[in-house]
Amino acid sequence: MPYLYSMIIANVIGILMYCCSSNTELPRFNSVLVFMAFVSTVAWLDLLGNECVAVLESIGKCMMFIHFLLWQHMLLLN
Repeated sequence: MPYLYSMIIANVIGILMYCCSSNTELPRFNSVLVFMAFVSTVAWLDLLGNECVAVLESIGKCMMFIHFLLWQHMLLLN
């Protein structure tokens, strides 16, 4: 439910920005928008990096488990 409220607030802010700006000059709040875009980019890159690390850790654990099974199988055959 909080996501719905966030979407509604974001849409209202977006509509207000669209109505208050023009195509010929930068809006008064341009520096605020640039800062918000920078913070958003940092947040997305942090999320993407965490997901990549999680995938690599899960692949590593799987490979370690397979290696352990193969090692155990080799010891049982000898």
